[in-house]
Amino acid sequence: MNPRWAAILMISQLAAGITVGCGADSGSTPSSGGESGATSLTGPATGGRAGARPSVQADHTAGAASTGGDHGGAGSNQPAAGHGGSAPGDGGSPNAGGSAGGFSGTAGFSGTDGSSAGGLSGSSAGSAESAGSAGSAGSAGSAGTAGSAGSAESAGSAGSAGTAGSAGTAGSAGSAGSAGSALVLDLGPHCVGCSGTVIGNPAWTLVGGVMAAGTVGTVGDDGQAYLDFLSSIVNPTHVYHSPEHLFGPGTPHAGPYDSEGHGLLLHAGITPKQSFSVADFTAPLGVHITFNAVPIEGAVTGSSPDFAVGPIIPNALFPLKIDGDLYRDGVLYDPYFDGYCAGYDTFSPPIAVAGASHVMLWFYENSSFVPNVAAAGSYNFKCSITDLTGAGWAIQLPFTVQN
Repeated sequence: MNPRWAAILMISQLAAGITVGCGADSGSTPSSGGESGATSLTGPATGGRAGARPSVQADHTAGAASTGGDHGGAGSNQPAAGHGGSAPGDGGSPNAGGSAGGFSGTAGFSGTDGSSAGGLSGSSAGSAESAGSAGSAGSAGSAGTAGSAGSAESAGSAGSAGTAGSAGTAGSAGSAGSAGSALVLDLGPHCVGCSGTVIGNPAWTLVGGVMAAGTVGTVGDDGQAYLDFLSSIVNPTHVYHSPEHLFGPGTPHAGPYDSEGHGLLLHAGITPKQSFSVADFTAPLGVHITFNAVPIEGAVTGSSPDFAVGPIIPNALFPLKIDGDLYRDGVLYDPYFDGYCAGYDTFSPPIAVAGASHVMLWFYENSSFVPNVAAAGSYNFKCSITDLTGAGWAIQLPFTVQN
């Protein structure tokens, strides 16, 4: 399956208009009803909308797209776009109605700064303290002894009985301790209303969420327009790796990577925003969503395409699994944003590094992928990204399209 996403990190590619630096399934032909590929900007990715520009309801892999495919995304170590896919897979020929070649995304981890800026790794919520036990009630006082009767001559009255002592007041119960709060993801100042929750205990986090309008193409095209657009933004730090059909490591660049996507868009003369016009959402334009995966503070260190030694997301944690869905006004609009983002050790030839400094993920969408539905509305991109251990993040990124 090839999602509309791309991984620029140099890792892998996601479905449904996502581009990640990961590679997609190169040379494979998507089945009908599958997802379109995403693009990863760092490593090879598989599945999702990372294949060739998919036609509606078909997967786009790096090979030939099947009829009715979804949106392919280009993969790369730099952010790639979601729907739209990457360049066509070598030798793949499009089936009738489908797009040629799927976009496979690669997401490359690059960057020296291994710590994430603003991303949180989740720990479990703290358990509440036990409530204090109630104090024991005081024992009742003994009743007074009755007085002796008076001796002869005039009998004295019997003494009054003593009053019983009051019972002691029971002690107050101790108040329960507050439960610890679960860590919440912060995708940064350029992604208003974006949020995320932790899954398990990941060794990496997500940072730098940002959105913009840009070239996506249309369902059924070969994805070249999208690939050219993505290349114009992420080069030279992330470049297209044709064997993997994805964007992988380019010129080494140091971190921090928490605002890489925002900086790349501005450098390309594109203004980030979260409120789009119908024209922005109409082919050949579309909405692009990008953010980075980076190692958490205190992560393991090793080599990456960006440095000899530094914080990394190890190859052993790949592939990253991406499961994304786009909702419009609370109703599922496009479910084709699924895929996998592979590590550098699976490139052909393998890249001899221990892991990625960062993975840039790009997703894209426009109304051509979901025809016969009004474009205007409130959208929410919901996506879970997990590593090989099952740990990761569940995120939500909202945007609007207005008439």
